[in-house]
Amino acid sequence: AFKGAHFFFAAKSNNSLVVQRILAQEGAGADAFSDGEIYLARLAGILPQKILFTGNSKTDAELAYAVDAGVMVSIDSHDELISLSKIAKSRGKEMRVAFRVNPEISGDTHPKLATGLKVSKFGIPRQEIVDTYREAGELPGIKPVGIHCHIGSQILETSPYAETVNRMMDLVGQISEFMELEFVDIGGGFGIPYQKGVKVPTPQDWAKAIMPIFKRRYKALGIDPELHIEPGRYIVADTTVLLT
Repeated sequence: AFKGAHFFFAAKSNNSLVVQRILAQEGAGADAFSDGEIYLARLAGILPQKILFTGNSKTDAELAYAVDAGVMVSIDSHDELISLSKIAKSRGKEMRVAFRVNPEISGDTHPKLATGLKVSKFGIPRQEIVDTYREAGELPGIKPVGIHCHIGSQILETSPYAETVNRMMDLVGQISEFMELEFVDIGGGFGIPYQKGVKVPTPQDWAKAIMPIFKRRYKALGIDPELHIEPGRYIVADTTVLLT
């Protein structure tokens, strides 16, 4: 359904090494939330350039690990940008980064699973993101290559993704005036049926809501970025039984 898109498996949804090795063999990357998840992804055979280190609570030690591992980093705040620049410079490295933007989108999900609201603690406010890219382009050890968002988990409607893609491409258009981005990452959050009788979108439904808008918008801008998505729960949640 998502032909041409790149998959970064949300490792937090299932950290089984066997599962990640199968996904690596299928060409998937990894969305890692900690240094431990980076380690597991590499052990599974996922190439460093296909691992994106995300999260809003990265320590300097974890950032240093990411620099040494050569993975990409999704920067969640201005403070993190400055810290990563200092660490990368001290090691003589240049880090390929994206910035997580807060798109201010309300996904139809439980309030505690909504991560793209204006009041959410995740990401850089979209009103500040263009200036952040300008600054990052001048910092040592930093090479911005992408833009990233994640609007929430267990979302059961496609319309929030259509709105997200349009809002993200608005920002890409502004950034592309002074910097070329290689990818647009719209995160994951595709919902699954936990109860009988609940109808959820199919992969084709998700793709139909996302892909045409993405293609139309980047062609209008005269650019050709990759689309990255981060399914996790959608792939593994109904394959597992937890015994306690």
